[in-house]
Amino acid sequence: MRILFVTLTALFCLTAQVLAQTAADVTIKLHRSGFDQYRTSVEDFKASQFVSSPEEVSLALEIAQIVRNDLDFHIAFKNIPMDSSLLTILELDEMTKLAWKHLGAEYLVTGEYEITDDEISVKYTIWDLNRMMEVMSDGFRTARRNYRALAHSISDDVIRRVAGYAPIFNTRIVYVSAKTGNKEVYVCDYDGAESYPLTANGSINISPVWDAEGKAVYYTSFKDGTPELFRVDLSGGKHTKVASFDGINSSAAISPNNDEICLTLTKDGNAELYLLDMSGKIRRRLTRTRAIESSPSFGPGAQVIAFSSDRTGSPQVYLMDREGLNVRRVTYEGRYNDSPALSPDGTKIAFVTRTPRGNFDICVVDVDGENFRVITNTGSNENPHWAPDSYHLVYSTRRGNVSDLYISDFLGLNKRRITNDTKSSNPYWGPALK
Repeated sequence: MRILFVTLTALFCLTAQVLAQTAADVTIKLHRSGFDQYRTSVEDFKASQFVSSPEEVSLALEIAQIVRNDLDFHIAFKNIPMDSSLLTILELDEMTKLAWKHLGAEYLVTGEYEITDDEISVKYTIWDLNRMMEVMSDGFRTARRNYRALAHSISDDVIRRVAGYAPIFNTRIVYVSAKTGNKEVYVCDYDGAESYPLTANGSINISPVWDAEGKAVYYTSFKDGTPELFRVDLSGGKHTKVASFDGINSSAAISPNNDEICLTLTKDGNAELYLLDMSGKIRRRLTRTRAIESSPSFGPGAQVIAFSSDRTGSPQVYLMDREGLNVRRVTYEGRYNDSPALSPDGTKIAFVTRTPRGNFDICVVDVDGENFRVITNTGSNENPHWAPDSYHLVYSTRRGNVSDLYISDFLGLNKRRITNDTKSSNPYWGPALK
């Protein structure tokens, strides 16, 4: 049994208003009804002992439900729920593998748990119901308080072993919330649980991004009077000033190699993109136009950078290489396209577009500009960022005075709200933890 160690270890607008992991080698077959999915059921986990307290039973039920919720969110999986009437029809006391298959499930997850005062362990098995054989059997043991991470680890094993997808369920999201009256930076699990603050300086803190290893967060803060770039290390909570050039220091992007920062600076009078080392020293200027250049996003290997520019009169999405050369426009459909985010596998770009309904929506296009598809249609939507698997996104949605975070697949078919404080924005999905 493995031991699970869990350690929870654009600004112009805001200034004007004081504003990779490669995807798995899996083919999703698109068709009118959506795409092919692995139909999977998760049984309630059973006690490995004869006696289990009501509190322990409740905790085990919650773990199984977290696994169901995880798999049902994933673009390639569909949860097949229990139908108690089937027990009556088949004259069964409890579900069998054949009964689950009768409901339409192709895969089944079963498990046994053991809980002590301080620890919880779960042994689980994934079954292929079409061939009536075991796919894998494994287990996790962890501190009782980390039961959610244990459940997410089981879910990650299911998507890896059944479909070959990269793990996403034990990832975290960094974001901004004004629920205290100030814009502070917070971290939560991918599903919004276990939220806690990274800043509490009573100022305006915005545009947080993860480093490539998930060990630190970079953010722009006005806590010293002007918008400067800071870093906070999650292990010790130390905050360090990284960039404090004259004017704006904003919209940071961290390279997948974790050795460079692309940053928007106005130190020379105009908003341009610069490449910095991790200490904040400028290596080179990447853009030189009279336009506003902002919202950089690295592609895989840091060889290409997506960014937003209004050089043609309104914001559009562009690509360039790491030297600032070979600039090419990506978006031609849509009059206003901003805040691009390159998928970690480099095949897609998510961005904000102004749609005919007069609001901002999240759009996804292939990296060559083809397959322009809008995936939201209510509220005003901002700040899309990719999960490490390149199939899922996080973004913020504002309806009136209410702003919360949502996660979705890249087709927009399965959306979930993950915050409900009504004041959340600026999300960024972190890398898979190693």
